[in-house]
Amino acid sequence: MHKLMMHGRPFHGLLPQPYDERDTKAEVLVHNFAQKLDHFDMSDNRVWLQEYWLNQQWYKPGGPIFLMLGGEGPDSQGWVTNQELTFVKMGMKYNATLITLEHRYYGPSTPTSNQTVDNLKWLSSRQALADTAFFIQSMNLMYGWDNPQWITFGGSYSGALSAWMRQQYPNIVIGAIASSGPVLAKLDFAEYIDVVQTSLSAYSQECADNIRAGMAQLPILMQNADGRANLTKTFKLCPALDDATPNTIDVINFYDTVMGNFQYAVQYSQDNIGIFVDRFNIPVVCGLMNNNSRSPVDRLADVNSLINSIFGSTCTANNYTDLIQCMQDPSFNSPCADSRSWTWQTCTEFGYFQSTDQANNIFGSLVPLNFYVNMCTDIFGPQYNQTFISNAVNNTNKFYGGRDNYKGTNVVLPNGSVDPWHALGILTDTPNSAAIAAFINGTAHCADMYGASSRDPPGLTQARVTIDNNIAKWLAPTQQTSSAGFAPTASAYTSLILILAIVWFNI
Repeated sequence: MHKLMMHGRPFHGLLPQPYDERDTKAEVLVHNFAQKLDHFDMSDNRVWLQEYWLNQQWYKPGGPIFLMLGGEGPDSQGWVTNQELTFVKMGMKYNATLITLEHRYYGPSTPTSNQTVDNLKWLSSRQALADTAFFIQSMNLMYGWDNPQWITFGGSYSGALSAWMRQQYPNIVIGAIASSGPVLAKLDFAEYIDVVQTSLSAYSQECADNIRAGMAQLPILMQNADGRANLTKTFKLCPALDDATPNTIDVINFYDTVMGNFQYAVQYSQDNIGIFVDRFNIPVVCGLMNNNSRSPVDRLADVNSLINSIFGSTCTANNYTDLIQCMQDPSFNSPCADSRSWTWQTCTEFGYFQSTDQANNIFGSLVPLNFYVNMCTDIFGPQYNQTFISNAVNNTNKFYGGRDNYKGTNVVLPNGSVDPWHALGILTDTPNSAAIAAFINGTAHCADMYGASSRDPPGLTQARVTIDNNIAKWLAPTQQTSSAGFAPTASAYTSLILILAIVWFNI
């Protein structure tokens, strides 16, 4: 594990996968779809194989199609089989076909032979949305669905995709659930750190104060060889910090790693999935930070040791050069392949860089914006500088409307108050309640997507009711808006038939 958190994305992806032993009760097969490489160049007929999972266990003729959009990581069958999930529960209730579609350039869905900078030009949210539109239109033809009712779902980045899908392709999908979707792109996402502090302080001001005390000690210890040796030993750094002249970028990388541990705990705190239920969340890390028998720095190290223990790491990687070399590897077999893809999207579309430059917070001012900007230039080349990234972020907001000019209708947008990503989400209903904001006090990232629990706060239960009620409204006969009006041109139809032929005869 080169890095636990990169630009708010854990190494396993922003949306933890829900696969568990219960999924085997409804085993589904992975399918391959012949997807277009470039939807915006009509002369380019190249295709690639995109993975998807389809479950019709609860489908009845005339039922809707619920599509879970993949995000910045490998997908899995769990999204269409795990009966604890809100997505599957809704599918069971409404007799829906359940599908999850993997995002291009993540997992086995690789449009190109590798991820060179030249090949990454086809990795963008706009291409991903066009993938979804073409997939839906193709499935309608393949399965002979008459007057189909598609509803998209997604969480985190794919939550934003779901919201944008309804906005950009309203004739294809009748509604969207967009959980924890950061629809506003931002170069310096300093608000992320603000929410981390607020969430920790709300649970325990003592905990937040102890984190502040520990973080304040780190640069002091960095000033001499003995202090650096102590940090190397305490945090089990590999390689060790240079005793004589530590590389400045390695020092900042270390600060970013320590800060990332708390980002991770807050972002998913007490979500009803995996380690976040009771092994790693705000109560757990604050329990460690409030251990008065340990020094503040030792408590920071205790949190770090817990992370290493959970993920089976014997030491804490802390060589920036090694990280960049891994991220520069264009092979899809690289352990950093998905992180390279996501970093490309942050450098060319979204920013989302979580610096401490603008925030007066418990982490001090240890991780500047240029740490993340320089990562873009170090990985992809000198042209991907701050001016380029800033222009890219502005173009993204201009294209989608950002937060204040979002135009989607028939959309529910759940966000949790504990989740740092809510600062880039839509938190109030849009005019005429065209899009419904479901702001949930006391929950973290994508909490509404996972299984219900007796511990759920009332707002989380109500958010799931809001999702259910809106789906019912969209599916009501008097409210139906379908893709039946889609009429491809003759050339587009010919291209579609050709690609479907590839699906049927070559897969």
